[in-house]
Amino acid sequence: MRLDALLGHLADFGEAALIETLAAPALANHYAAGRNPALAACARALGRERARTFFAVLFAAVAPTHPGGCLDLWRRLTDGAFSGRRAEPGAWLDALIAAAPKARKTAEPLRLKRFGRDFVFPEKEGVDDNKDESAPAKDPLTPEALADALGVMGGALGAPACLPYIDAMAGNAEAFTPEMLLLPMLERLAEDSGASLVPGEAVARVWEHCATFYLERSAAPPPEPRDWAQSAKIAGSTADPLLRELQAFARDPDARERRFPAATAQRALLHRAIEQAGLDMTHVTERRGRPYTLVCTKTRTTHARALRRYRSDLADMRRLLAVPVAQAPDNAPTAARLHQALTAS
Repeated sequence: MRLDALLGHLADFGEAALIETLAAPALANHYAAGRNPALAACARALGRERARTFFAVLFAAVAPTHPGGCLDLWRRLTDGAFSGRRAEPGAWLDALIAAAPKARKTAEPLRLKRFGRDFVFPEKEGVDDNKDESAPAKDPLTPEALADALGVMGGALGAPACLPYIDAMAGNAEAFTPEMLLLPMLERLAEDSGASLVPGEAVARVWEHCATFYLERSAAPPPEPRDWAQSAKIAGSTADPLLRELQAFARDPDARERRFPAATAQRALLHRAIEQAGLDMTHVTERRGRPYTLVCTKTRTTHARALRRYRSDLADMRRLLAVPVAQAPDNAPTAARLHQALTAS
């Protein structure tokens, strides 16, 4: 029997004990946001005390990999079976706050370029990953879902209840990215200000966190490279002369190219060392003579990437200054710093 159907039957028949003994262990490994309607129905069967413990444990177990799904489930419970209650939604929110620092970023699809075409391979579905510490998030938060949840949060628990959750998200910018989540939410709220239920305190806190993030990362342009030196530590360089030579080349401020005549196994060793150390260089095999030669050429790829991110951050700073909350008197000092950063560019 499918887990969704099992949850529905147990909820219909009020089998609170079976929900705890059968469904809880299965959900720890097989939770999905699509099961939220059935889980919300189970809340009534469990009753207040059992539901409080059941969902707090569930959130603690699966929120790191399902932050969007868990916040949606919290909203359904708070706006549904537990509407008007404060104790249970407050306890569940505490579980979500505790899980936020552990939340993981969304997996990016594998992209390969072959024969002039881009091939995208999405992440596999159905992988049991809730116990995998490195598993990516399955259903990340969206700006719309976050705005809806903050509105319910403020209405059910009061505006101050939103602030610890926002602070917890801001402390994990890798999972709750300002550019993909927080800033778009602020813009959505600005467009829909008349209908928004999100407390003003929460909006101001999100804006402040976004501004701080961008100022810490891009208050000034990335410095121009002074030479070709790269601070590299090649694993195994102490024992292997070839890796020691690669490390010396990487650290050399004047050398831009080095040629390594080497057999296949040695070239493979160099390939792996360059990739593992994240060295900013190309490495191409020149297939002339014996042995072949691995030609390593230093690049400015890292600096170019930093420049692209800097320009993107400047554009986001302008977007931040364009939302109404930026004009609030309390935000004037931070807004002035944003203007200063834009001027420095």
